[in-house]
Amino acid sequence: EAKKLRLASKASGEGLRDSGAVIPPEPDASVVDGRRSCCAPSDFAILCMLGKGAFGRVALMRWRGDGRPYAMKTVRLDSLATDKMAIELVTERRVLTELSEAPHARLAYARCCFRSAKHLHFVMEFLQGGSLARLLDEAIQHQTQPGLALPEPIVRYYAAQLVLALGALHSRGMLYLDLKLENVILNARGDAKLVDFGFVRCDVDVGRLQAVKRAGGTRCYLAPEAILGLPVSAPCDWWALGVLVYELLVGYGPFRGDNDKALGAAICNSRLRFPRHCKEDDEDEDLPAGAPAAASPFASPSFGPPRPSSASSVTSNSSDGDFVRKLLTKKAEARLGTRGADECRAHPFLRSLDWAALEAGTLESPYVPVLSGETDVRYFARKFTSCSTPTSASEVGAGVESDVVVAQAEAAQAAAARKAELKEQERKLAEHAEAEAKAALAAKAAAASLAATAAKDAAVELATDAASEAAKKLRASQKKLRQATELL
Repeated sequence: EAKKLRLASKASGEGLRDSGAVIPPEPDASVVDGRRSCCAPSDFAILCMLGKGAFGRVALMRWRGDGRPYAMKTVRLDSLATDKMAIELVTERRVLTELSEAPHARLAYARCCFRSAKHLHFVMEFLQGGSLARLLDEAIQHQTQPGLALPEPIVRYYAAQLVLALGALHSRGMLYLDLKLENVILNARGDAKLVDFGFVRCDVDVGRLQAVKRAGGTRCYLAPEAILGLPVSAPCDWWALGVLVYELLVGYGPFRGDNDKALGAAICNSRLRFPRHCKEDDEDEDLPAGAPAAASPFASPSFGPPRPSSASSVTSNSSDGDFVRKLLTKKAEARLGTRGADECRAHPFLRSLDWAALEAGTLESPYVPVLSGETDVRYFARKFTSCSTPTSASEVGAGVESDVVVAQAEAAQAAAARKAELKEQERKLAEHAEAEAKAALAAKAAAASLAATAAKDAAVELATDAASEAAKKLRASQKKLRQATELL
């Protein structure tokens, strides 16, 4: 069930790792001359596409200056249809630039940023290991027995690295506000880095819990105060970390709903619960008879040889469960991390780590991606990496332009369909209103007819009563007349 819940939220295995190395063809060796700047598309030779959206593409490039591979994000400027999109792009550029001036090991930054005729280009480190979302999906696919989605050492390691990442952003007066599995990318060593800074809010007094208006974010990671439309502060980032750690442990999110309203209600009102199956069993005899060692949930090429697991469970009383529970406290002021990242570092779940080695980058990662070279793209979706490769970085921009045209056409088509749908709804409402008006008039006429009939019946009854009374009086008068006649 955990596998179904997690994989159902993904796009049919998109972005999952291929079984072997995927290395794009190299350009001619003469492209590296050692004398190139980093300020124009022509300074780079493209190797393959890594991903694309409606208004931008990411490509694997080799810089002609040093011959090293980089990831280049290309955005078409005139595709920014709304002020919000423009603000997100400006914010991302500012954050990437500021981080390049004072880099942090857990935060992605721009090696260079430049503008061409119609595009903005960000050149960043090529992170080969894929996202945490991909890692979790692969772990669930290899899971053959109930237990933790990822081994606790892996979860602890990445939770600690994200504590460092969020702490570094907060110390610079920045709120991240978009933490999710897809925005945590692994490098070749297996270390995590935060990417995608479009929703960051800058110049925030994090120490005093200054609150700002939320700019975006993924709903299932939003804190209760964000769901309620209230201004958010640093505790909102720590809540998202709690959701992410829960996902890594359990395999799916802590709160679910059939729609946005139901999901929001669950986030604000539901109690945090851990499923009963979240435990690992170290008893060998629990494996199917004759099963090889590879039957272990983490005995796959990317996870290395099967490692023995310790019997453990996620509960609100265990250190990992308590860590998640305190991060997912409904009241922001009582949430773990509200008083700073050191509060998270001191929690029993993370306290045993060698923080000095972790910050220095010398602590060995419990998970290391299997790679065959510096341009191995096996952890990226084949639908992108197998596309026909443009011959230059300029063609990447042209591809963005064509994507924009298609996206705009689709948007126009959707708008026209929506307009037609609204007109049809208006027509049906008008017909319904007309039918109701006719029914009301008919009811009024029927009521008037009934009233007239009732009035007529009442008049006839009154006349009958009056005639009867007159007849009685006449008979009485006749009787008196007879009596008088007899006396005479």
